[in-house]
Amino acid sequence: MKNVAQRLLESITITLLYILIGFYFFPSDPLLIDSKIPLIVILLTIITLFHGTKYGLVALSLLGSVSYFLYHPYPIVQLLSYLILVLILGQFYHYWFKTRESMQAVATYTQRRLNELNHAFYTLKLSHDTMKNSYVLKSMSMRSAFEEIQNFYAKDGSHYQRFLHLLTHAYRVEDGTIALLKDDDYYIVASIKKESTLDSIKQQTLDLDDPLIQHTLESGETSYVSQLDDKKTPYLAVIPMTNQNRTVTALLTIEKMPFLEFNDDNMIAISILFSYFIDQVTLHTRMSQHNMRREQLFAYRFNELYSLKKRYNIDSTMIILKIDDELILKRVKEVLEGSLRALDEYQVSKEPNQFIVFILLPLTPIDSSIVIVDKLKQALMHKKFEYMGFEIQQKPLMLRYIEES
Repeated sequence: MKNVAQRLLESITITLLYILIGFYFFPSDPLLIDSKIPLIVILLTIITLFHGTKYGLVALSLLGSVSYFLYHPYPIVQLLSYLILVLILGQFYHYWFKTRESMQAVATYTQRRLNELNHAFYTLKLSHDTMKNSYVLKSMSMRSAFEEIQNFYAKDGSHYQRFLHLLTHAYRVEDGTIALLKDDDYYIVASIKKESTLDSIKQQTLDLDDPLIQHTLESGETSYVSQLDDKKTPYLAVIPMTNQNRTVTALLTIEKMPFLEFNDDNMIAISILFSYFIDQVTLHTRMSQHNMRREQLFAYRFNELYSLKKRYNIDSTMIILKIDDELILKRVKEVLEGSLRALDEYQVSKEPNQFIVFILLPLTPIDSSIVIVDKLKQALMHKKFEYMGFEIQQKPLMLRYIEES
């Protein structure tokens, strides 16, 4: 997105260029106001639709100032008509820009959440397949590896080293490093063999001229030494982690590993574990920046959607259920887990006399949320429960409803 100075410079430059060309070729009518082809209208249309109202007004002001010296009498009627044109086009630009901003916000939120869910899906699938195929042979199951990773995060950054220890224990990786992107370089943050000198190597960066690393950065996918022809590299494999912009943000290099362990199943498992690990680090970092505990993640999601509504008028919905019976709560959970879409979430709060279920429906108008309530009514039949739906911006009403006895 261009900043104000760039837009202003472009608008002024294009306008001056138009004036100079007109003055050179048509000295009697430099701005081509009386031309059969309304070039000045085209100029103002391009600037206003591309940059906005104020930049169209800047161009028009410049044209008006030049007209004062070049035209007698002063073409006030034509300039006023151009002013009306700029204002109309500016209004169109305003609505178009707001719509585009809104769609970009929705796309960014959806893409980030889908990436998280995509990683979770493949993690679950791989966990199932790997445990089924190699449960007897492995000293650690994928499930236990995931559970360990969830508890790895530490503010001093030692979680990176602990992850490498896990790879050594579960997959016999004998040498490898983790490097993170910072200022266009990949700085090493953990190493298996060089742990004793970790503080000194943390200032080192990966060799970006290495052919296997270059291949990984270009493709954004895991690269193996077998993919190189005659080029030399110290690595057996390089595993990347990319963000939603397809930028490689972290690299896991494997330099030494027993031949029998270096197979497709293990490398896929390591790739998924690395992806899951980086996701967890990103999540913890985000939670730490907002001083959140894990149980506050639901509130963080709510505030994200609340912000989208305030900034771009993007609808989301919160449904709040009040349930007195724990058996009914269990049935509600079963229905929600089978009915909610990929982006939807729910959270249960236990109060002294009842359970409160919060159902968050991102990017969903309140009229569309009735589908969830209908499914709950059908599943619970004659069971009584209290509910109310709220638009995401109705925080005070939500609090009042929760506080009602």
